This record gives sequence, C-alpha cells and structure tokens, in this order.
Amino acid sequence: MLLNDTNLVILNYERPENVFHIASALSNILPIIVVNNNPKVKINNLVNALVLNNDENKYCMDRWYKALQFGRKYTIILDDDILPSLQCIKDLRKEAENSYLVGIYGKNNVASANKYEDLDDVWCTESSVDLVVGACSIVDTEALRSIADQYLLPWGLPKRGDDLIVSLALSHKYKVLHKTITTKVLSLPTHGVGLNTSKDHYKLRWDVINQFMHKYN
Repeated sequence: MLLNDTNLVILNYERPENVFHIASALSNILPIIVVNNNPKVKINNLVNALVLNNDENKYCMDRWYKALQFGRKYTIILDDDILPSLQCIKDLRKEAENSYLVGIYGKNNVASANKYEDLDDVWCTESSVDLVVGACSIVDTEALRSIADQYLLPWGLPKRGDDLIVSLALSHKYKVLHKTITTKVLSLPTHGVGLNTSKDHYKLRWDVINQFMHKYN
C-alpha cells in the first residue's frame, strides 16, 4: 500500500453503496476501516476493509474513538459522500506532518459569530481555519489520543458536532489554528439523507460550540 502509516475511517449509516465505492477506489492506497452505525444493516461482504458493525447507532463521535483504537500514526476521517483523489490524500498526509488537524473544509469567524450560519466557509483552499469540518480530514492520532480523556470522553456520543469538538479541543490544548488544503474531490450522491437534512442541524452544531466555549474558556 502507498500509505502504511495512515488509516482511513469511513462512517456508514444510510449510504452503504457510497462506502463500497470509496473502499473499492482507495483500498490499494491505505488501510480502510468502516464503522457501520446502522444496526439494521450489517455489512459483511466488504473484502477491501475492516468492517466494524455497531449494535447501536453511536453517532459520529464513534469514528474518532475507532481511530484511537485502530489508528496508525495518522488517521483520515472521511464522510461517506466524498471521494478524495490520490493527490488529495497525499497532500493531506504531507501537511499532517506540520499540523495536528488538516482538512479540505473549514470554518472561520468563530469569535464574532452569533450563529452557525455566520461562520465563514473555506472549501478546498489553502488556509488557516478555526474549525476543520467533516468531509475529509487527517488527524495526528497521538494528538487525538492526548485530548481523549479531558475533552472527548466527557462528551460521550453527542448527536452533532464531533468534528467541532475535536477541532476546538486540539486548538484549546495546543493553542493552534488548523489547516485546509487546496484540492479537488468528487462529491458522491447524498440520496437526500444525512444529519444535515434535519431542520435543527445548524442549531445543534452551534450549541456544541457554545457549550465548549463555556466549559473550557
């Protein structure tokens, strides 16, 4: 494999066909772990990945816990509606040597925003960012481990904002901003499902930011 020091973690709930597509496309590049959060649909026939079938929906934070359990030096966390190119993966891996958390999608303006929609988007462009948001990101696994007890475990399995918690925790512990890279990715079908289709999605994410700031700042 091209990257033996990096795992790819994909979370499935409602788009297993996308997960199969991603695993097939990337299986020769790096080891793949699929976290299946849908107890009604077992994934047993994916030969290109280690499949972990949860017996209940543990929400998105579980992918970070699985990264700690199975992670190599670096862990790429990938949403199931994004297919990164080989160049994207290589660029993320290279930039991770200089940053704790790097992604393709970020948010800025946390300090002056009054709601989640006020945050500024940074998409597939090189930048320093307050938050690395979902999509496709790489984390230094030891840095992730260093925030587990103090920051992650107290949150348990929140229904929203796992990526925000990780971003905020790494920033708080290490006093750093995060990075995004200039790249291109393929957007896969969403099939009209996902957490961000909920009417209270942005409110719940903003609540996470406020709760973190209240607790740690």
